[in-house]
This record gives sequence, structure tokens and C-alpha cells, in this order.
Amino acid sequence: MVVFGGGSEGVDQNTTWAWDGTDWTQLSPARIPAAREEMGTVLDPASHQFLILGGTVFNTDTFFGETWKLTGQ
Repeated sequence: MVVFGGGSEGVDQNTTWAWDGTDWTQLSPARIPAAREEMGTVLDPASHQFLILGGTVFNTDTFFGETWKLTGQ
């Protein structure tokens, strides 16, 4: 499982984490999207691509209309 972003105490995050069934590991992609929450995400296990779509900035009307692709193992 891979997770990206979200919010903590009113501050948006732009960190990426992977769960291997036992431990969480913070990943370090070469390019990192801006911090956001309420985005859509999907992981394609065959191609090892993690897609991030849209999202918002906490407590604003800012909406990200972009798609990011993170790749890796």
C-alpha cells in the first residue's frame, strides 16, 4: 500500500509512505507534488506507478487540477 499527502492539525502534507504489511517506510520520489488533501490516488502494482489526481489546500478554495505519476519499486 502507498499513501500520499493528507492533513494533520490543519497542515497539509506532501510525504509519501509505503506499507509492506509490517512497517511504514517514507519514500523519497525525485519530484514531489505540492502538499494537498482530498486527492484521488491509485497504485498500479504491475507498472509500479502511483497516480495522484487533484486535491485541495486546507481551508481554502484552492483546487489542484493536475495529475502526478510517481514511479519506483
